[in-house]
Amino acid sequence: MEEGGLVKLYKFITGSDSFTPLGLERVITVRFIHWCVSDCKCRPTASTCDPSINLPVHYSNMSSFEEAMTSAMKEGFGLGLI
Repeated sequence: MEEGGLVKLYKFITGSDSFTPLGLERVITVRFIHWCVSDCKCRPTASTCDPSINLPVHYSNMSSFEEAMTSAMKEGFGLGLI
């Protein structure tokens, strides 16, 4: 069964495959990263301990952001472990 976009995003941020019945212990924090240069190739990152997501703001269009977000979620699967 293919996971939907929100499930993948939740998994990327929390490291959990499913929503817990009692909810998260902490609220998910969204941080916007402003100190990147305009031609930077950095991507969104997540911290499953917080839980939080860090979003660079230097993308010039939605397509660039979607590409970076998609690759970050795919390559960050399993906390980067093989």
